[in-house]
Amino acid sequence: MKRIVSIALVAVVLLGMVTTVEAQRRDMRKGEMRQGKREMMSAEQRAGFMAKQLDLTDAERLKLQALFEKQETKAMKHREEMQKMREERRAKMAAERKANQAELIKIIGNDKFQELQAKRIARLENENRRLKMNAEKQGRRHPGMAKHKKQAN
Repeated sequence: MKRIVSIALVAVVLLGMVTTVEAQRRDMRKGEMRQGKREMMSAEQRAGFMAKQLDLTDAERLKLQALFEKQETKAMKHREEMQKMREERRAKMAAERKANQAELIKIIGNDKFQELQAKRIARLENENRRLKMNAEKQGRRHPGMAKHKKQAN
């Protein structure tokens, strides 16, 4: 009798573990466990947190806060520079794409170019449909066609 009870107890524990693991996987797929959406602490909060952890004096905390503020301004400046570079690169690529399209139209003509564009769009739609079906089979979402339509134009 003890043996049957102990086997049943082990089975219940294992079932509980499997259920917990499966729930965690489901949550991860939904993106609920992502850490990328956390908000940054301010320089004052970071300095206060570190002061509590390390038992710092007020003078040390203020120096840390100044350091963190300096780091934040540098990081913001760097982000702005990177954003500007991205925008410049996008503009350059768009200009190159337009020039390439104009040259292609000169070579094959506008009618054949329009036909080519229609075939490209159809191919991208088919690819998107296939990706969407695969994503649904795997239980996740596909972002949609907006990206593909932009690329085709």
